[in-house]
Amino acid sequence: MDAARYGINRLFDGKLPKDGWRSSWTAWYQKNPTLTFDCGTEKKIGAIRIYFQVFARADELKSILVEVSLDGEKYLPFNEYGEIISVRERGAWVEIDLKSVLARYFRLTPKYQGWGHQWGEIEFWELIR
Repeated sequence: MDAARYGINRLFDGKLPKDGWRSSWTAWYQKNPTLTFDCGTEKKIGAIRIYFQVFARADELKSILVEVSLDGEKYLPFNEYGEIISVRERGAWVEIDLKSVLARYFRLTPKYQGWGHQWGEIEFWELIR
């Protein structure tokens, strides 16, 4: 799911990174952050793509828990995605296929094993009729 396949208009903010996917990196050393995203209105999201880089081991990004909410207060667990393998010290992405989830708020909680997390762009791909 990239701009060539889906079209940039399906990203809910309509923007790609200005200077490639490494332009907005964030790292958490030996922490599992919880990231909450507000889409502004209810949206039907088909996929989430997370750009990341493992450092200490290929299976460092152990899993990602995805939770959804309509009101930003009560979250329902959608799924936990695991078995994420990448090449050490190389940028990669994981694509989370949500099929078709209607929500306004998305909460992502990654679990690490090893060093921690290094994340770049997080893309939400909207399904448009």
